[in-house]
Amino acid sequence: MHDRCRRWQSAVLRSALVNELDFDKLLDAMPDAVLVADMESRIVYANASVHALLGWAPEALIGQSLHAIQPERLHEAHDSGFGRYANTGVRSLFGMPIRLTARRFDGTECDVELNLAEITDASGGRMVLGVLRDLGERVELERHLAVLRYLRAITAAAAQLWTRLDPKLVLSTLTDVLVKDFDAALARTWMYEPESNLLRLTTSAGLSTRIKGSSRETMDVATHPSKVAAVARTRTPLIRNDLTDPAFDQDWVSREGLKSVACLPLVAGNQLLGVMVGFFREPIRDEVSETIGHLAALGAAALNDARLVGQEREARSVAEAAVTLRDRFLAVASHELRTPLTVVRGNWELLGRRLRATSSDPEAQRKQVDTSLRRLGQGIEQLRRLVEDLLDVNRLRGGAVELHRSEVDLVALIHDTVAGVTNLTGRSRIRLDLPVGPVIGWWDAGRLTQVIHNLVANALKYSPPKSTVAVSLTELDGRVAIRITDSGIGIASDQLNVIFEPFSRAPNASDQHYPGLGLGLAVSREIVGQLEGAIWAESSGEGQGSSFVVELQRGSPP
Repeated sequence: MHDRCRRWQSAVLRSALVNELDFDKLLDAMPDAVLVADMESRIVYANASVHALLGWAPEALIGQSLHAIQPERLHEAHDSGFGRYANTGVRSLFGMPIRLTARRFDGTECDVELNLAEITDASGGRMVLGVLRDLGERVELERHLAVLRYLRAITAAAAQLWTRLDPKLVLSTLTDVLVKDFDAALARTWMYEPESNLLRLTTSAGLSTRIKGSSRETMDVATHPSKVAAVARTRTPLIRNDLTDPAFDQDWVSREGLKSVACLPLVAGNQLLGVMVGFFREPIRDEVSETIGHLAALGAAALNDARLVGQEREARSVAEAAVTLRDRFLAVASHELRTPLTVVRGNWELLGRRLRATSSDPEAQRKQVDTSLRRLGQGIEQLRRLVEDLLDVNRLRGGAVELHRSEVDLVALIHDTVAGVTNLTGRSRIRLDLPVGPVIGWWDAGRLTQVIHNLVANALKYSPPKSTVAVSLTELDGRVAIRITDSGIGIASDQLNVIFEPFSRAPNASDQHYPGLGLGLAVSREIVGQLEGAIWAESSGEGQGSSFVVELQRGSPP
C-alpha cells in the first residue's frame, strides 16, 4: 500500500512541481514542513521536515486525510472550509499566515503558522500546498511577555493594597486589577462572615457593577449550590476553561462570549476571608492562572491586615498599627513576587540562547526576536528593582542592612552607573560634568550606585524624550555634591519633601500616568542617611524641571 502511494506521490510531484530542478530534494532541505493535498483533503506529499515538526514519517502520511495532523476539535471547521474551497474555488485563506494548532504523531499538540498556495498537476487538477512553521518558541516568548505584564500589574497592585487597609477598598482593588490588567469580562469579590457562615457580595466590576438585588448578593457557604460557595467550603481554587457546566448561566455565557473562569478563596493563616472571581473571554493559560493565584495571595494578606487594623485600633494608635502591618505585608508581597520573577528570568535566558542558536528565520525576523528579548529583559530588570525596593524599605528603615564601606572613586562610579542606565533604557541623552581626576571617598559602592541609578532613571522618565539630563559632581570642604537636573514635569513646592516618603508620588506624576510605585526616592533617602549624608529636591514648580542633590561626607577608612 505504501509503495503504491509513494509511486502515486512521485508521479504527482514530478508532473506538478518538477521543472528541470529536483524539487523533491529542494523541499526536503527546507526547515519548514511542506504538505500537498488533493481536493479530497488527502495528503499526496510530505517533505522530510514533517518528521521534525509533527513526528510523522513523511511516507506514513501519504494517502491519509489532513485530519491526521489536526486536533479532533478542528475537524468540523476544516471540513466545512475545505469543502467550500473545493466546490467554489474561492481562496479566502490563501496568501496570509494562519496561526493554528497541529496534532503530532504522539497525540500532543503544537502551535504552527500555516501558509497556503494552490498548484496544479500535469492534467490541470487543483492541489493545495501548505507550509507549516513551528511557532513554539515565538508563542513561548509571547507567553513570557504576558507573564511579565501580569507581574508588573501585581507589583503596582501591591502598593495599592497596602495603602488601602480597609476591607472594601482592598476588594475593590482586586476587581479593578482583574478587569483592567487581566482583561476579565466580569470580576467580583465576596466578604466572608464567619459568625453567620455567609458570603456577602462586596464589589463587582466589568459587565456588571450591581451589588444590591443580585442573585449572588448573599450565599450560605454550607448550602448554596453555586461554584463560589463550593470554593469557599473547600478552600480550593477553581480554574476552568470549559463553562458548559449547568451551574453557569449558559445563555449569559454564550451571549457574552465567555470562555473561562477563575474562582479563588482568599485565605490567610488557614482562615477564610472571602472569595475572588473572574470570568474571561479567552482560555486561562497555566502561567496566567499562576499569576492570578499570586494576586489572590496578596489580596488575602492585605485583607487580613485590614482586619487586624480594626482589631488593634483600640489597643494602640492607628499609625503604629499601620507601620507594623505595612512591614508584614511588604514581606509577603516581596516573597510572592520574587518567586515567579526568578522563573521568568531563567526561562528568558534559556529562550534567548535557543532562539539565537537554532533560529532559521530571516535576518529581519531575527532582529525582531532580539528586540522582543531585549524588551523582556528590560521589563524583568525593572520588576527585579521594584521587588528589591520593596525589600529595601523594610531592611533600611529597620536597620537590617549593613553598609560595606570601601575606597571608592566617585567619578568612575558615576560613569559606570550612567552607562548602566543607558543600556537599560536605550537612551543616551545624559550630559556629564565631572572632575577630570578621581574623587575618592569611603562609601558603600553598591548602595551609592543604587541611589544614582534611581535618580538618573527618574530624571529620564519624567523629562521629554529629546531633552538632556545633566549629572554633575562638585567637591566642597571634605564633602562632595552630586546634582541630577532635568527639564521635566517639575514638582510643586508642597511636594518636595512628601515625595521621599514610601509609596508617595507627586500628583502630576500620577495624573500624567507615569509608571512607578513611589519607592525609589524613599530607598535613596534611607541609603544616603545611613551614609551620613543628605538628599533633597529642588524645583521652581510644575512644568519647570527639577534637580536632586546628594551631599556626602568623604568619610575615612574604617
